[in-house]
Amino acid sequence: MYREDPPRRSRNKTNSFETRKYIAKVYLYVCFGLGIFGLSVYGTIEAFKALFPDPYDTELVFFILSICMFVVFLVGGLGCLFLAKERYFLKLLCFVLVAASIGVELSFVLDVTHKVDPNVLWVSAGMTVCTVVLLTPIAFFVKRKTIFFLSGLLMVLFLGGIFFSFANIFVGSRSVYMLVECVFLVAFSLALVVYTYFIIVDKEGGNDDIIQHAYLLFVAVVNIFITLVRINMF
Repeated sequence: MYREDPPRRSRNKTNSFETRKYIAKVYLYVCFGLGIFGLSVYGTIEAFKALFPDPYDTELVFFILSICMFVVFLVGGLGCLFLAKERYFLKLLCFVLVAASIGVELSFVLDVTHKVDPNVLWVSAGMTVCTVVLLTPIAFFVKRKTIFFLSGLLMVLFLGGIFFSFANIFVGSRSVYMLVECVFLVAFSLALVVYTYFIIVDKEGGNDDIIQHAYLLFVAVVNIFITLVRINMF
């Protein structure tokens, strides 16, 4: 049996206000990460244009670079999650590496999207902001049992999305592609709510590891944005 959460109105109002302030501070770090992400996207595109005027020369180089950036992302992510919060500047460096590596990996996808239809990027960015603004407050009101249910649903959605992604390699259906993207969009949106809930629990329990929390929300926000880009390009 799950223990019922205490009524929200019985909680200390000061603690609730401090928690909201903390979430806002976490999102400042997320915005900082998005800035690094944007700069790395722009820098990668411009560097490749300057170094490789012929697009066909970039394929192997970008493939190798993507593998390197994936390793950087993994190392940086582990640092954000598991380094002690007292090692603030090292964790901040890991966060910067994560944001920069994701930007490099996604730079060519976003560059192609911009060339095809620049409005897709702006529309997707606006939809991402609306999604974050609408979903974040929900985490303050959900119950523990609801979060356990959402966590299970999240796992099912991710596994289902991965299964249909592999299946679509052989089928090649545009309808299945759209279904997969919609499944992942719902999954990443649920992840945002679940992560925010556990950040609230951490803060109210005395754990204010802001880099760890910013990393979780940053990854969720970027995934929502990229999924919306793919859907809007369909």
